[in-house]
Amino acid sequence: MLMQDSKPLLLSNLRTTKMNDDVLAITVSPDAKYIVAHFWDRMVKVYCFL
Repeated sequence: MLMQDSKPLLLSNLRTTKMNDDVLAITVSPDAKYIVAHFWDRMVKVYCFL
């Protein structure tokens, strides 16, 4: 569902990260500075984008 006041998320690939484990979910912070990867083995990795 698209909200009226939402802005499109623009992504640019500056660096690629390989993940050898199965990813359960990806979450982006509201300010789009952080991406959190949730893995099947209960590990969570936080990536910071400045």
